[in-house]
Amino acid sequence: MVADSTTEHVVKAVLQRHHSLGISSPFHDKSTVIVHSERDPGVYRRGHELLSASPKARYTLVILDSDWDGAPSADTIRSYIMQNLSTVGISEDVSDVIVIEPELEKWIWVIDNPNFLRIINWDGTSSDLRNWLLDNHFELDAHNKPSRPKEALEAVLYYTGRPFSSAIHKEIAEVVSLHNCVEPTFLMFKNRLNEWFGL
Repeated sequence: MVADSTTEHVVKAVLQRHHSLGISSPFHDKSTVIVHSERDPGVYRRGHELLSASPKARYTLVILDSDWDGAPSADTIRSYIMQNLSTVGISEDVSDVIVIEPELEKWIWVIDNPNFLRIINWDGTSSDLRNWLLDNHFELDAHNKPSRPKEALEAVLYYTGRPFSSAIHKEIAEVVSLHNCVEPTFLMFKNRLNEWFGL
């Protein structure tokens, strides 16, 4: 279960690359990824209800952002959803919750990847992009990921003249290396998939 269609596109694009993840394909039908109509708050408050009414799956993975109006801490979000899953018969050993801090765009920021630069229409080097972000008051972490990743992506795309859309997220997820991503919540996602579907 995911909170929006953008996350759906990214997750599906990554899962299509299951060999790069070292897993067998988890896809069996079109309902593999369920999108909650009420976005992150809906996943948090009522996601378990929708999952309990859906066809039973061998494993359940819930993915949402930590940054939304009224959101508690990421740890609280995860614990609350896990508890709700257990109340509808989805146990901890066949489920997990990934709370991306602060939001999905943290996964797709890979400044040093030429495919990323091409997709965002950046006409320059990764160093140029780092300097542009810093000049525009976007703080970067040790892995060159902006602390406000969605806002930074929107700003860069506005600068390069490419409209912000879920298609960009999908394109990035289809081509960037899955081995070099060091984002902790992506590693949690990858490790859980390896536990469940590892070759």
